[in-house]
Amino acid sequence: MSTANKIGLLVSCFYVFLWGPLVALIFFVSGCSLHPSGFSYTENTDIRIKIKRVAVFGFRKVQSGEKGRSSLCLIPDNTHMSNIVPDYAVRDMNASLIDLLVQQKRYVLIMPQRVNRIYCDELKKNRGVFVLQVLQKVGTLLDADAVLIGYIYRWQEREGSALAAAEPASVGLDLFLIRPDNGVVVWKARFDKTQQSLTENLLDVGTFFKSKGRWLSARELAMIGLKKMVVHMP
Repeated sequence: MSTANKIGLLVSCFYVFLWGPLVALIFFVSGCSLHPSGFSYTENTDIRIKIKRVAVFGFRKVQSGEKGRSSLCLIPDNTHMSNIVPDYAVRDMNASLIDLLVQQKRYVLIMPQRVNRIYCDELKKNRGVFVLQVLQKVGTLLDADAVLIGYIYRWQEREGSALAAAEPASVGLDLFLIRPDNGVVVWKARFDKTQQSLTENLLDVGTFFKSKGRWLSARELAMIGLKKMVVHMP
């Protein structure tokens, strides 16, 4: 084990020793009802459909000033967005999304390469048509039960090290499952999170333990949310 890893382990142990009793007290007082902050999801219970074949469109980036041009109009007006969402973040999250879906073994996946190729072809044929309508057409052509599309609207890297950060990582991700036949959103999830220390937010115990008392990178923080999104898909 390297010296840096040893130091990180010692720091993590120190934080757990220091805050462990307080965390246990918080769980006792709250009746063990704590949930890691930043994550939420909603399922449309009025529409019961069995989702087996999923056309994975994947994540796309939406930056400040671009939301109004998003034809899906799924992102709330009060969303805190970044000026710049780097391309590598989109590539990384899309690769991780596929890996997690494959591990779940719950769906027949239609991979993004095929979905995006048909999407581009249909977009050329139907200029001026809303993006949602094109996604519906793509899902229908692929005989999919749902189309999975996501947005990354904030990706702020940590400034500093894992032990001392001047600015924490901050990320914002949305995922949507859309029915091809009528365009209805049957499920949506959001992870909107800026890391805080345990002293700043005592109830954010989940992130504290997942980070082992460290300041996370944007990718590490985003992966916490992405894993929860995939687990809670219908």
